[in-house]
Amino acid sequence: MATKKKPTDPPLFARLTPGEFRAEYIRKGWSNASLSLHWNITPNWLSKLTGNEERPAMWDDAVRGLLMYRAGPASDSKEA
Repeated sequence: MATKKKPTDPPLFARLTPGEFRAEYIRKGWSNASLSLHWNITPNWLSKLTGNEERPAMWDDAVRGLLMYRAGPASDSKEA
């Protein structure tokens, strides 16, 4: 049986600094504008999140889990 995680246990991943947070989405090809559109938040709100060293950990998880950005249609299907 697995042990239950206690609230005092250290986080599984180190928190991202504002520079690391921004570098991660830039590395994956996202701009501030494209990522804010994808996450349905304003570019201003993304900038505030990026600069907040105490942002909720879910945002660090979200930026780590981003796929590489690909502009254009979402589907690669060819028409007959």
